[in-house]
Amino acid sequence: MILNNQPLPESPVNLTFEFRERIEGGVRRPGKEFSQVKGLLGKVTLNPESCLIRYIPCGQGSPFQTSLAPDRTKWDLYLVDIPFTLHQAPGGSYYRELTFFIELDHPQAIAYDLFPRYVTTRGEEAKVYTLSPQMKIQEAKAASDQFSQQIKFMSLHPVITAFGEGENEFYWVYRGIDGKEVIPETKHVLVVLQVPCGTTSVEGYIQYMVDVASPILRGWIRRNGETDSYALRLNLKDVPLFPVADISARKARSAINGQQHFDVCVICALAEEAQAFKEEANKQLDCDFELARSPHTNHYYQATLMNVRGEPLTLHLSWLPKPGPLEAGLHIKAVLEEFQPRFAAMTGFCAGDRTATRLGDLVIAESAFSYNAGKIVLNESGEQDILHDTEMWHSHPKVLQFAKGFTWTQPESSFPNKVHFAPMAAGEAVRADNPFPCIRVLVRKAIALDMESTAFYRVLAEFSTIHSLLVKGIADHADNEKDDDYHYFASAASARYMLSFIREYVTSDIIPNLMKKAI
Repeated sequence: MILNNQPLPESPVNLTFEFRERIEGGVRRPGKEFSQVKGLLGKVTLNPESCLIRYIPCGQGSPFQTSLAPDRTKWDLYLVDIPFTLHQAPGGSYYRELTFFIELDHPQAIAYDLFPRYVTTRGEEAKVYTLSPQMKIQEAKAASDQFSQQIKFMSLHPVITAFGEGENEFYWVYRGIDGKEVIPETKHVLVVLQVPCGTTSVEGYIQYMVDVASPILRGWIRRNGETDSYALRLNLKDVPLFPVADISARKARSAINGQQHFDVCVICALAEEAQAFKEEANKQLDCDFELARSPHTNHYYQATLMNVRGEPLTLHLSWLPKPGPLEAGLHIKAVLEEFQPRFAAMTGFCAGDRTATRLGDLVIAESAFSYNAGKIVLNESGEQDILHDTEMWHSHPKVLQFAKGFTWTQPESSFPNKVHFAPMAAGEAVRADNPFPCIRVLVRKAIALDMESTAFYRVLAEFSTIHSLLVKGIADHADNEKDDDYHYFASAASARYMLSFIREYVTSDIIPNLMKKAI
């Protein structure tokens, strides 16, 4: 994380607040009005979307799991960075003092740590900070000794003091040295936010106050001002992790390279589906993928992500050499035999029944079947008829039970996707003739069609210890309006869901890591 003092970039969501001179004292609170305000004293810009939030992991292997840190069975911790740009004061004035005030509405949401908290010397050179095992932001003395991702401040101008540690009201005071100017620039405040476990958002408000020196005919006059208050909302659901560096990552990489074992194997039919999964993992979780090769399953991507308990999960991402059920069966079996994952997943796109789905919807395959399996005979008219053999293959009941109780909070920036639990049909040909009326004769609740789902669940039936789930997005309706325009959109939607599901489901208490015990 590199925090510089350059002005916030132009954005339609930027909010610029004016400092107005205060005639009657006191800090304004929401719903309370000033009796009088006058005089523009300056401006400050905040971009709510530029606030950076990272979940701080815990659990076995995390350097943040210590008796001196908060009890992580009760509390979640997040690192929050809030940048703002202080603009030049007008008319030759300058800022003697600036206060940035935050109050959180949730009484149990507190600032476990604040930074900068006590800066008394000018820091023109970049300084590097990190989180200590006690969850405190501290200067990094030696890069090789640090456990977590580093935070680099490009400059820190004195004097800066933080107040309110351990409370839900906290603030920073910036002062110029020896009564000089508080330098106009972009400034960053960091909060280690402590909230009760399971909290998905925290609301509150922010406000800025200034002490300004303005020139008059024979000297200077001090004037006090403040901005309007602004409602603040921190969305804590599905945020990326504050990465644990060498300890867990090296252990995970050692397991990948030495033991040829992955916690999760994600298999896609097409390379474009795998690419969508990779890009969503980068976007949502800052996953760093590496290209690797196996003599048995050819090229694949590998990465490490953290589940919701802060446990590192090794992830294998692959795609078929060719689409279709035959290639799917061969590839899936080879992957599972070689890497022995705890959980196997398939994501990508499929076709959906127009009467039941819309483009971008997600279908979680409760079961899968081959709709064109059976025997072809001639009827009394000499025409071909098919006598169907409809055999259903299922995900594990425990996985489906968890999935049906799993609440997926979709990223605010994404298009909302409706989730369906339904059987999925599979065939050997791409269809554009609306086969769903015929498919529903076989299985009345089937609303989706692909080529690989049956092979996926059929192969998994041979691996009783591996849990699995198939989720695909609707990209077309298998009719005369079929095209490729929604392939990426649907694949990305299924990837977002699966990433969130994996982080919730693949934990040591739900799926014990038998391979780790064996090692």
